[in-house]
Formats: sequence, structure tokens, C-alpha cells
Amino acid sequence: MGLGAGAFVAAGVLLMLRRRRTVQQRRRRAGHRIAMPQGRAAATELALRCVDAIEEVDFLDAALRTLAHHCAEAGRPLPALAAVQLGCEGILLHLADTDSADELAAPLPPFTATEDRPQVWWCPADTGDLADAELLGRIDAPYPALVALGDDTREALLLVDLERFGAVHLTGATRLQVLRALGTSLAVSPLSSDLEIAVAGEDSAPGLSLIDSRVTPYTTLAEAADVVRTHHGRQHTALSGSDRTDLGAARAADTVDELWPMVVLADLDSCPDPESAEQLAQVLQQEPRTATAIITSGHAPAEEAESVWVLDTDNEAHAVPGTDLQCRLVAFSDEEYADVVESALTSSSQTDVAPEPSPAPVTWAKAEDSPADPAVPAVAEPVPSSRESGSLLARLADLDADAPTSVPAGDPGGGTAAEAEPPSPLPTAPEAPGPAAPQTDATSPSRIVLPATASIPQVKAQLPEPVTPPAPAPQEPTPAGAIPTPGPAGEDTADPLVRVLGPVDVTGARGHIDSNRLTVATELTCWLALRPDGATRHELDEVIAAGGGRVENNTRNGRIREVRRWLGNDAYYPKLNTQPDRKHRLVGVACDWHQFQDLTAQAADRDDVEARALLRRALELVRGRPFTGIPPRRYVWAENLTQDMISAVVDVADDLAARCLAARHPRGALWAAGRGLDTAREREVLWRHRFEALAQLGAHDDLETAIQQLNQYLLEADLPMERETEKTIRRLDAVRR
Repeated sequence: MGLGAGAFVAAGVLLMLRRRRTVQQRRRRAGHRIAMPQGRAAATELALRCVDAIEEVDFLDAALRTLAHHCAEAGRPLPALAAVQLGCEGILLHLADTDSADELAAPLPPFTATEDRPQVWWCPADTGDLADAELLGRIDAPYPALVALGDDTREALLLVDLERFGAVHLTGATRLQVLRALGTSLAVSPLSSDLEIAVAGEDSAPGLSLIDSRVTPYTTLAEAADVVRTHHGRQHTALSGSDRTDLGAARAADTVDELWPMVVLADLDSCPDPESAEQLAQVLQQEPRTATAIITSGHAPAEEAESVWVLDTDNEAHAVPGTDLQCRLVAFSDEEYADVVESALTSSSQTDVAPEPSPAPVTWAKAEDSPADPAVPAVAEPVPSSRESGSLLARLADLDADAPTSVPAGDPGGGTAAEAEPPSPLPTAPEAPGPAAPQTDATSPSRIVLPATASIPQVKAQLPEPVTPPAPAPQEPTPAGAIPTPGPAGEDTADPLVRVLGPVDVTGARGHIDSNRLTVATELTCWLALRPDGATRHELDEVIAAGGGRVENNTRNGRIREVRRWLGNDAYYPKLNTQPDRKHRLVGVACDWHQFQDLTAQAADRDDVEARALLRRALELVRGRPFTGIPPRRYVWAENLTQDMISAVVDVADDLAARCLAARHPRGALWAAGRGLDTAREREVLWRHRFEALAQLGAHDDLETAIQQLNQYLLEADLPMERETEKTIRRLDAVRR
């Protein structure tokens, strides 16, 4: 899977998982955790996080909607696109040939024309011409059938508008892998939710409907063709009766409603039906053109070769019509595709799981205080994945059969696997990109060569063995009777403190580090702080070069020295020859997550007054959603920990707010609920605590405002209000009146 195309699919898949896990967190029982993928599916998700382009795709979406707004204001149709290149530096729109050269000479914001190629428009990543978020939210997706076909041989995303091409036919040995990758890209596309995908035949893209509701499977091509004809007929009638029969003009003027696209996916080898295929071809040839596209695959060439874009997947690159671009196609292996479907199923599980038991605390003395022969903690043996290889259909059938049941808690797959080299390394994720270097010729952005969303050589993604994210270990418990005194967020401590319960940072470091080395150093410090049992050099490499990229000894040793100097001295990052197991670890470096765990564990054994004090101390450590403010394609190991932290913080906020309400201390309940909502606004029990606290305070205006805030959040998130919340609002309203 090429990096560019993989970045687009990764963005869509990870956004889909984010939305579904939000819903899982809403319905999770207190004291439980949401189901997370296991084994190879977990490794595939980690690999996707190494290459995702969520920020870049969000920027593309905003730029295209801004363009659509200016087209509508100017009374101009949306420009027809031959292709789109997307990289870290910005966007290049390649306009299709039209009969109006005047329009090509006048690009609209946020785009400008290139000096030597008037049909290529440029928008830099640092543009200040994007519309504001409120306006963008009112603009429909201007190119809802835009999809990442692959990369441009220079690692930038290359997207095409399927509505313009109409029909694409895939041949060659990997035609099914490309078909499924394109289907997945469409199913999870962040560029539009107003899209329907009709999958014809059981073998074309099995399980794709489990990924997103915009996908509908049909047993035969004839059934799919019937639906497409109905879709086409409605839009054809609407466009024919309008004064703007072109899709781009109608969308820009907003004169025709419901111009969403329908895309058919069909493998003609597994669902042969020449008559239905001919009917679909006729639909695409009728004028005015409707929002309809067809992607087929088969060993035989297309019947109507002149009207179909035929792509032989055996070729390394393909010319994009109307441009001078070459495209390398995206492809999903059977394993990658099945893993994405499995992750989608797991994230839809309505059954939560018991939390993993916390490991026994491990205490390591500082280097200068180490005894001659310290004890070495036991290291768990790797647990091999229980999943067996098999055919794609067999694996998906097993997934479908298991869908209604819970995903069991347990080892999330594969053991450490860090000592073994992965079969084929994934791309190295870069540090956060800094400001773009000035162009040597600022007037000629056409000379820009867009970099990849991550600058790495082209590879095929054979994923490494599953790597279990490190399980957090609590610090040494405080003696009974004593109350720990962690400083509030932002307070300097004598020793370094790693903070991940909110924006990630490290406070109290005594040394210095160059700003361009801070990104990886901070991540490495956080990762080591969350692994008190230590790490091997191979495990360090997974952080330094996320995804299995090769790390030379000089690079690794340089990063280690930088962290050691930054923290202050060898005592905080002991050298390997002082460690009996020769593992990398931090000593004397605190972590707010461990402090949080220690405080909440103590609260369980105290009376109500002491428990409330300890729980408040724990919540004072929380500064927002865990692991926020991290650069793209970094901290790929942190998702399981993030979800665990969210669950723990919400449960503590729920517990403390309930205790405060019972003790008639509404201000304490209001504070606790607020801390929890800063972490997870989706958790409605915290909104109910807020409502109850405001009612106890008699703050009726604030209560009404809070109810409106919840309603607005649910509207934007497209979530229903829980029945218990509705009952609470009615009860408080009745008491108030």
C-alpha cells in the first residue's frame, strides 16, 4: 500500500474508529473498558497511525469548501477536476479541459494560478484564505466522489473525481486488492458523508458494509443496476428541469437538492452479467450526466474501452488523463482488508470489557544508589496470536458470526514481538513539519514538487507482528495514612514530570535540547516513563521510527544521549551497563498517569471525606483529553492507553461528583463534572451531574445554558440523548417550576 494512498485510507479509517469509540465510551459501564482490536488487527491499526493524513485531508476539505463558497458568490460553476495532488506543503488542483479559457485564468480563493500552467491552481498549507469553521459547516461537499486513487510517484496523495471519469475498470493480478482499497477509501472518506456505495456480488468487497452505513451490498449486479437506474432517473429529471444541467454548476448554485453520488463496485468475474453491465454503461452516457460512477474489476478488458478508464494493475504507474501525472495505485492485501473490517466490528461492539489488572509496581533505584546486584523484575513471555491464517471470505465469515458477542478482555495480541525484525518495515513517520521553506521562485508555485505526507521511500506494507502497547504500572503505593501531594498541573517539581493527561509535555527537565529535536525526545521520554519495566533497543526503534523503519545505531544512540542530557543527568536515564537486564528505563521521572492511578487506588480504602480529597487530587492532574497536542503520525502506540485513561478519568469524575451531590456539596460536584467533561464530552452521566449540581445551587439560568450546550453537542455529533438524561431534565424542570 503506497504511502500517499495509504495516508488517505488511514485518515478515513481512524476517523471512523474515533467516532465509534466515542459512542462506545458513552455506553460503557463504570469500571469497565471499551473493546479494542486484538492481535494483527491491532498491529494494522498501529501501522495506519504511522501514515495517516487526517490533518492534510481536513485541510483539503476546507480548501475545497472555501472554493465552492466563492464559486457560489461569483455565480460560477465548480471547476472540473482532472486530478488533485495533496502534500504537506499544500494542494495542486489540475483542472480538466473546458471550453471556457477565461474561467481558467481566474482562480478563486484560496487558490491561485501557477505562472506557467494556468490549468493548475495552488493553495499553500499556510494559507490565510480559508473560510471560518461556521461557514464551512454550512457548505455541502463540492466533490463528494473525490477519492485517493494512489500516489503520484513522488509520495504525494493523488485524488481523482469519479463523477468526471464515470467508469473505471481494473484488470491484472491485483485488481481485487485495488477494488477493495478504493471501496474502503470511499466508505470512510472524510471528504463527504453524502455518498452511496452499491457493492454487487458477495466476493467483490465482502464486509465493506460493516465499515460504514453508506455501503449497501447486493447479491447480484442486476439488483445493483436497478438501484442505480432509480438513482439516475431522479437526478436526471431534477437536472433536466433546472436552468443548470451541469453537476458543478448545480452544486455551486445550490439549485438542485440531493445531488449525492452513487458508486457501484463490482467484480465482473464473480458476478458476471453482461446485460446489467451494459445497462450501467448506458446510464453513464446519458445527458445531463448525473452523480453516478462505476468501478469494476475483471480479467477481461472493458467492453466499451473508449468510454472507460482501464487500469492494468500489473503496471507500475498509470497516466492520469488530462494531466502529465503518473499514478501508482492503492491496494489492500486480503489481510489488511480483513483487519480493517475486524477493527470496524470491534469498535461497534456494544459489550464493554473488564479492565486489565494493573501490574505489580516496580521500583528502580537511581544509578548512583543502585545496589551491586539489584533484583530484576520478571518479564512476561510473548503470547502468540491465536488467530489463524485463512481465506479472506472465511475470516470475514468468522468475524460476521462473532459480531454480536463481546470482544473478550485479555492480551491484545502477540506479546512483545519487539526482538524480531518485522517482515517488511513500514515508512518512518517524520517529526512535526516546521514552516515550509521559502521557494526560490515565489511567483512560480508550479515548480513545487509536493512531498509525501511523510518523507519516506515507497514501500509495500507488510505489517510487523502485533506489538502490545505498554501497560501502565502504578508507582510504589504511599504508606497507609499518608496523603500524596502531587503538585497541580504546571507546578515545577524537583524531578522531571511527564504529563500526558492533557497536552503532552515534560516539566522539570534540568538540561537543554534543541527545538528541532524536541518532538522525538518528548515522545521517547513519555514512552519510557510509561514502561517502568524497561525497553530493548528494538522497542526504542519503534518509537524513534514509528512503523518499523530502520534505525541506525548512531541515530538511536544520538536520540538517547539527547534525552539523557535534556533530563539532566545519568541518574534519570541510567546507562545500560548499570542495568542488570541491560534495558532502557527512566528512574526518578514521575508521570501524572501513575500519580492519578496511585491516588485513585488509595481512595478506594478511605472514608468518604478522605476519598473525596484524594479523588479531587487525582482530577487536579487532568488538564484535558489525554495525549492532546501531539504531532501527526507520532505517538502511534498511545491509542489503547488513551482510551484507558479516558475511561479512568471519567469514572473518577463520575464517582467524585456523585459523592459531592450526596454530601450536598454542589460546587464540588460541578467542578468534578467539568473536569470529566473536559476529557470526554460524550459521557452524559457527567452532564447529569452538572445539571443536578446547578439545580442544587439554584442557578437556573446556568442550568438552562448547560442543557442547551448538551443539545448542541449531540446535534453536532449526531447522537441521541440518553433516556436517563431526558428523565433528569424533566424532573429538574418540574421541581424548578
